[in-house]
Amino acid sequence: MPFNGRDTTGWRFAGHVKRNHWTVGAASLDPADPKKLVAAPGGSDLVSPGIVGANIVTEQSFGDAVIELDVMIPAESNSGIFVMGEYEVQVLDDPAAKADAPTNMDSGAIVGVSPPRTLVPLKAGAWHHYVIDFAAPRFDAAGKKIAEARFMRISIDGQVVQENVTVAEPTPSNLTGEEHPTGPLMLQGAEGPVAYRNIVVTPR
Repeated sequence: MPFNGRDTTGWRFAGHVKRNHWTVGAASLDPADPKKLVAAPGGSDLVSPGIVGANIVTEQSFGDAVIELDVMIPAESNSGIFVMGEYEVQVLDDPAAKADAPTNMDSGAIVGVSPPRTLVPLKAGAWHHYVIDFAAPRFDAAGKKIAEARFMRISIDGQVVQENVTVAEPTPSNLTGEEHPTGPLMLQGAEGPVAYRNIVVTPR
């Protein structure tokens, strides 16, 4: 389990590191502003309550894996789950999103690649459960890529939003822009307040 529920041991920061807001506490909506999160002392959630902050990255790397985690955002906030640091699964509350015509930027999208087949709204201040079954890209002995990265399945709160989707290259806002056999998990804190908990990565 990459997150111990106590501190950020085993993680590093990337992006706007001088604006890092990540802390551990009990996440909830700010009673005075539904577009903000607060992190009360004593909790075990990984929280970035700032508007623009750093991304947080595991020191451990993974290849083929099933990633499970819970996420909370306030109203109209934006985050992302970057598998291997390079391929983003969208976390977003967009009041303009259309359930009958989701885009590749809506919640559950593989950003810029594939819209969710079902739009699962992320209710502000509530915890939502993501399960991401991922197959890493393959490389031959010379380092040439011979198979694309593939999302076998993604579900949000038990509803399947992606299935058997290949990704030819890193999505925008990635960690390095490079593809490798393994990579870290990166959680985005650069686009808005967000909290994560129960982060489990199971290699397969």
